Amino acid sequence: MDRTGIRRTRTGRAAARPVLAAAMLLLIAACSSGISGPLGKSADEASSAASSLALALRLETSGRATAAVAETTAENMLDETVKAYQSAASQEPSDGTELARQQEVLQALDRTLHSLQAARLTLAGGSAAEREAAVLDLEHQAAELSRLGKELKP
Repeated sequence: MDRTGIRRTRTGRAAARPVLAAAMLLLIAACSSGISGPLGKSADEASSAASSLALALRLETSGRATAAVAETTAENMLDETVKAYQSAASQEPSDGTELARQQEVLQALDRTLHSLQAARLTLAGGSAAEREAAVLDLEHQAAELSRLGKELKP
């Protein structure tokens, strides 16, 4: 027995080793998720931005929001998507699989930035048909990014 009154035996230590090994493996697995988490977060943020602008355009087209609200939403959602793009681009892939995933996310973010900008331009004088096309494009981009975000969740 030691000073604490606990009897230490080889059997006790041997039984603790597998538990300690399992805990270490779990810790290593949690820390080695690579860049999937940050890429997924970037995809989710841009998906929300595209959905938000699509909603703002629908509300503005139906007269339930002003053009100023839609324009402000467009500017804010562009800013948020640029931040998401920068975050995804700043990740450092450790292997070819991570690099391919990063490129996939960056390409989707690039398409979304294009869609957001195109939607913003329709606010400056686009027809109702052009705005509806922009809304549909934004909803498509939001769905694609949402799918990517779910795939990349650790």
